[in-house]
Amino acid sequence: MQKSKTKLFLVALLLLSLMVQMTPPAVFAVDIKGDQSSIMKIISPPEDTHTYNFYVDGELIQTQIVKNGEFLLQPEAPEKADHKFIGWYVDDNPNPIDFSQAVTVTSTEEFDAVAKFEKVYYVFFMDGVGDDARVFKTKEGTSGTSVSTTDVILPLGSTQAVTGWYKDQGLNDGPVGSSYTIGNANQTLWPKIEDGHYLYFVSGENGTYIEPQFVSPTGTTQAPPPPTRPGYTFKHWSETQGGAAYTFGQPLAANLTLYAVWTAKSNTNYTVVFWKQSVNDNKNATNDEKTYDFAESEVRMAASGATVSPTTADGNKNYQGFHYNAAKSVAVTVEGDGTTILNVYYDRNLLTIDFRVDVPADLGFPDVKIEQAGSQQPPAPDGYQYWGRKRIGWTSQYNYYYLRNNIIPTSNGFKYTGLYGQTLAQNDYTWHDEYKWTSSSSGGNTLTFLDSFIFDNLPAYGSPTTYTTYITVYGKNPTGNAQIIHYKEALDGTWVEANTTKTNSGTFNFSNKYTGFTVAYYRADNGSWKATSPGSSASYSSKLEVRHTRNSYNLTFYNYNAVAKVEELKFEAPLSGQSGYVPSKPAGLPDEYVFQGWYKDNAYSEPFNFATETMPSNNLMIYAKWAPPVVAGTIYLNTEGTGIPVEKTLTYGQSIDPDDMPTVKDHQGNILSQGDDNYIVTVPENHEWIGWSTKDGDDYITFNFDTLILSNIVLYPYYVDNSQLTVTYNAGEGSGTPPIDGNKYAKGSYAEVMSPTGLTPPTDKVFLGWKITKVNGTTVDNGTIYQPVSKILITGHMTLTAQWGPVKGETFVTYKPGTNGIGDDYTISQLLINERITLLKPEECNITPKPGYKFTGWLNATDNKIYQPGTELMVDDDSQGEKNILTAQWAPILTVTSGTNSWTYDGDSHTYQQYTLVYGVATITGDEGQTSFTLPDNKTVTITPTGAGLDGVKTVSDNSPNNNTFTVEVDASVPQGDHVFGSLTITALTDKVTVTITENSGDYTYDGAVKTVTGYTVTSISNPLYTENDFSFNGTASVSGKNAGTYNMELKPEDFTNNN
Repeated sequence: MQKSKTKLFLVALLLLSLMVQMTPPAVFAVDIKGDQSSIMKIISPPEDTHTYNFYVDGELIQTQIVKNGEFLLQPEAPEKADHKFIGWYVDDNPNPIDFSQAVTVTSTEEFDAVAKFEKVYYVFFMDGVGDDARVFKTKEGTSGTSVSTTDVILPLGSTQAVTGWYKDQGLNDGPVGSSYTIGNANQTLWPKIEDGHYLYFVSGENGTYIEPQFVSPTGTTQAPPPPTRPGYTFKHWSETQGGAAYTFGQPLAANLTLYAVWTAKSNTNYTVVFWKQSVNDNKNATNDEKTYDFAESEVRMAASGATVSPTTADGNKNYQGFHYNAAKSVAVTVEGDGTTILNVYYDRNLLTIDFRVDVPADLGFPDVKIEQAGSQQPPAPDGYQYWGRKRIGWTSQYNYYYLRNNIIPTSNGFKYTGLYGQTLAQNDYTWHDEYKWTSSSSGGNTLTFLDSFIFDNLPAYGSPTTYTTYITVYGKNPTGNAQIIHYKEALDGTWVEANTTKTNSGTFNFSNKYTGFTVAYYRADNGSWKATSPGSSASYSSKLEVRHTRNSYNLTFYNYNAVAKVEELKFEAPLSGQSGYVPSKPAGLPDEYVFQGWYKDNAYSEPFNFATETMPSNNLMIYAKWAPPVVAGTIYLNTEGTGIPVEKTLTYGQSIDPDDMPTVKDHQGNILSQGDDNYIVTVPENHEWIGWSTKDGDDYITFNFDTLILSNIVLYPYYVDNSQLTVTYNAGEGSGTPPIDGNKYAKGSYAEVMSPTGLTPPTDKVFLGWKITKVNGTTVDNGTIYQPVSKILITGHMTLTAQWGPVKGETFVTYKPGTNGIGDDYTISQLLINERITLLKPEECNITPKPGYKFTGWLNATDNKIYQPGTELMVDDDSQGEKNILTAQWAPILTVTSGTNSWTYDGDSHTYQQYTLVYGVATITGDEGQTSFTLPDNKTVTITPTGAGLDGVKTVSDNSPNNNTFTVEVDASVPQGDHVFGSLTITALTDKVTVTITENSGDYTYDGAVKTVTGYTVTSISNPLYTENDFSFNGTASVSGKNAGTYNMELKPEDFTNNN
């Protein structure tokens, strides 16, 4: 008997013998793997499962149940008119089910998998209008959506263009415009191809670059976005420089160049920079050899293109030690970008120290006069000159002044010359401290020391008008033990001794002696430090200490056309810490320009080396260099852009010379484009040379060699396969007529995948999709399955073969009555793979036991285990006729019957331990007293008598029905029936029994007290089977008396009861 059962849901995953992989929804592809089958059986206990219900437009078409690690089997690919099937989707998951991946199951759940479709139509763009025209590009969309036609780039020469797309091959229906709105069917669009010309633009110096504009034969010139140029306002484009305005919107019969016409702005900034000659120059340097250090700057305005010159005030700067150099301070033209610099130069004055040393004749003492005076040296008499002095006390006249005869001396004088601020050492000079240098030949002020050519505060040593450039000193023999010690401030703020001079006590006039330092403090005779300044003086006796502070100067960072940053730094401070500063890119520079470092001058002739430079003794300006990057040209030798390319360094803002490109030849070696023969491009057979191109995604854009290069560029040799490629369909394992695609395709285009209408599937299989099996006749296997209405990329002559997969099956379970069962096989069919079932009772399967047998469970043919009704199992379909079988198991019932017997009372206890065993169809009769038995299946039975069966019966009072009781001990696997207890009975005797009773007696002497005698004695019983225990006494066996006499107990027969 069979019972049909249908469920509308699944519980778990099925391991498949065919696995399907799905590609992204746009293609919907599956990957056919190898065998994924596993052993399928009735499983206990049931595992956690996932149930998947597959719906197409709300209709349930299939249910699958899978366990952890199993695979879903892809249902038959559904079809819907004008729609592309994109996959099976569960709930809100944005990705379709991937049938190639095993399902992970951690708990039992149920899911709805819904088939999703996209309504789609295709627009096929042809590459020509001839009979050999091919599908070049394919676009897709739904009704009412628009697709652009302007981004379809056909392989055309740089002077050709598509001037319109038409709906018919004769170019009558159209053009459709820059976009095409999709209707309710696929559409083929045909191109109209014509020759055109270029419009070129020249923006002028610093004007923005405008790329050449291609104008098709039916098109008109279009005004580009207005160019910009710093310092100028754009007026119009003209066919001549500065000419009348050009009118856009007209056709172009030949290539044409337009020039930008500008109006200069009147408020363009320019910078006036004042320069001071470098202290490091040679004092004899010519104008061309002189170098300069930044002094200061100011921003002025003028009209772009105007000529500006230094003003009168510019040439009259009051720079101490410098004079204006008019020859180098020349006029400049103002650039519109604000970068113009008008340089104004000041040269250092040449300074002279005139050392005069007069050596007089050797004089004797008589030739010496002695004058006594105070601190003021007395005038020398005619014919005498000052020689020396000697302190003689502390009165007002405390000095002797020695004057000697003035005889014409021999002069050993010399001169030092150097630029203002230069040290003596720079000019290979040293200070002569073997003399004391005075301001006149007769004495006067003493110049104790000079380190540099700085005469700013030395008026005593020259004329009032020339002392700043020329001083004269006179050498005298040094006298005195006083010290003048000079200190220079170190970079860390400490003081370092510079030099020491021995001299006489006196008054010291302070002046700047060191380049880069300013006299600031002094201490006389170890007193306290005091502030001072150049031109001040101080008196001392034995020691004068002078401190010179280190000057600070400005480091100015000039960025393109303005000052970006100013840092104040100490003289000789290292500048390495300033190297990390990178300025912001100034407005007006092209986006491609990059910062290339700091330079010493605005011509960028020498980089500024922060690592070695220190702060000079003047302000310093450095210049940010902004320049276009090095432009790289990468040139491939094949269209695919593979292999090692040719690398070239290109000039920013310049075009590429076609002669520098590789030479192009056809497959037979004929030259198609002459270039650099060191590199050869070979156009394959059946390919057409188009030209050099750039690439935008998958599109090749023909390159115009008049284009100026402003960034890195990659060029490809552009040649196209002119083969007319086809798509052929094959039925595979199916039968019938495959679909026919009559289109011709260009390599790289797409074809719509057709429906399998006309094909009949193999037995027990469903259509899964199409697989590319051959390209150009060569067998391929990319594992991808394509759905109807999706598209495939054309890489050659394509062969698509139908793919078929197994139909998702069902299974069944059979209940068998087994040996010792009565009934027919009971089958439940139409069970889902991995469905859970609850085991039935035998009676629910119309199965009953044979007499003497009991049902013990169902034997599972898969694992040979016995399961009870109500147990939940899981079922699949592997060897279902052999393994999906549940056989009823029966066990013989053991029934024991004890014997029945009867005895006439004889005073003894009687037992009857005889047992009969019924075991299934077997009967075992035991001997009396036998309590151990062996069953036919070698199981041992032990019977233990209990109650009367153990103790027996003795009297009638022991009689009761079924009192021959016992217990049965047997293996637990043996079912026991209802055991039968026999009866043991005693029959009473009817003979008369005489019992003689004698009352007890006693003799007492009277004493006035009450005397008592109790009890009786059984004297005889006529039947020895009757005993004293068989009767009972219910009267009073006692007598009492006080008086003399005889007293009787008077026992009566009725006082006794027979109990036997």
